[in-house]
Amino acid sequence: MFYKMSLQNFKNRFETETACIQQLVQLKWPDGFICPRCGHRSSYTIQSRRHPLFECRLCRHQTSAIAGTIMEGSRTPLTKWFLALYLLTNCDTGLSAAKLGRVIHVTYKTAWLILHKIRHAIGHLDASLPLQGDVRAFSEIYGRPYNPTIYRHKQEHPVWISASLTPARNPQYMKIKLISNDHLSGRSILKLGITAFREQHIGQNVQEVSIYPRRFGHDRPPAYHTRWRHIRECIWSTHRGIGRRHLQAYLNEYCYRYNITSAETGDMLCLLKASVCSSSPVKVNSERSSLLAA
Repeated sequence: MFYKMSLQNFKNRFETETACIQQLVQLKWPDGFICPRCGHRSSYTIQSRRHPLFECRLCRHQTSAIAGTIMEGSRTPLTKWFLALYLLTNCDTGLSAAKLGRVIHVTYKTAWLILHKIRHAIGHLDASLPLQGDVRAFSEIYGRPYNPTIYRHKQEHPVWISASLTPARNPQYMKIKLISNDHLSGRSILKLGITAFREQHIGQNVQEVSIYPRRFGHDRPPAYHTRWRHIRECIWSTHRGIGRRHLQAYLNEYCYRYNITSAETGDMLCLLKASVCSSSPVKVNSERSSLLAA
């Protein structure tokens, strides 16, 4: 597997809260402080709290480096957040909340919430990168085949497995997206579903687009079936049962690791930048209810 940053280099770089804060400030304001309220570029620094506050010299609005990020409102040290980002980026088969909790020494509830927010950032990053060039898309089903008829069991979740291809016809950038129930008729995909997929996930700069909605068509390369079986086995071996509510987040996570590995570009700093630009999807007062619903 390709590693952009070794674990020792990571520990040397982000071993303190101050180092983590400095990295967040650099990612959030690469050209210097900008007030989120009035756009003024000068501020005072207030050091009386755990994380420094930046007070605008013009409108007196106060903000911090973690405001508007997935870390906002969290009491967990930033060093543990950064380590979670590194581990999720560099693990081969996925990272469970139980394993993360043991490694960074937090409760299962905290580890689950950290991973949930990181996956939200991955989804935010993926949405900004549509498929380009030569695109192929196939339909598959996540979940065991409960019956051989045309009717779909409630635990069978149809998905699009798609990719931009290299000149050698190998997947370069992959996306796996759940198909909405509104776009299905039994196990069949409606034309509305194909149109929606093209509009949401395929960019304008495309050379060729081939979409195969039939699961067992003769025009489907066997390599895609093999790849999909591997994906299902990786997700199942790490996370076991996943309901439809959170399945898309786990599919996004798998694709993220595959994409940075196959292209040999990007590292945890790429995901950290997405975390800074992506606000938290879970409020502090709803952490328990979200955990119980997982």
